[in-house]
Amino acid sequence: MKCLPLVILPLLFLAPSLVAMAAATKSTQSIENLKPFPQAGEGYERFVFHVPERSAEEDCLVSLIIGKTVKTDPVNRMGLAGTIEAQTISGWGYTYYKVESEGQLFGTLMAPPPEAKKVERFVEIRSKLGPIRYNSKLPYVVIVPKGFEVKYRIWNAGEIEVAEKE
Repeated sequence: MKCLPLVILPLLFLAPSLVAMAAATKSTQSIENLKPFPQAGEGYERFVFHVPERSAEEDCLVSLIIGKTVKTDPVNRMGLAGTIEAQTISGWGYTYYKVESEGQLFGTLMAPPPEAKKVERFVEIRSKLGPIRYNSKLPYVVIVPKGFEVKYRIWNAGEIEVAEKE
């Protein structure tokens, strides 16, 4: 068995400490970044997520997908009534998102076969809020009624194409 050089030996003990310090610093920064954002009120829950840092963040967008997992028939297309609104924190300029919904479902009116069993599926709120700016420096904070789920999708721009003249 070979012996490690004396210079490397202290590094083996130091590396786990550095990893733990980095994680603690990131966690502390996350908590500090959340101080200006409101807490969820009664009957609501607050969801928080961060997106990874990218070299060309201006080429990315984030879509919020908010809804519930419910039992429905397997035939009809369903949606949840509700609104998703961007709110600005006064004095900070930070944006968070507030969802209002009583959970009413709407859908197409196709008659399912009599033997069709109910299925569980995620039904989302159809909102006018489009994709939002990608920002890895701040958390995304979403306040939703209890029982709702928050999902998101990251969109990346494709290559720039050149149009031809006719």
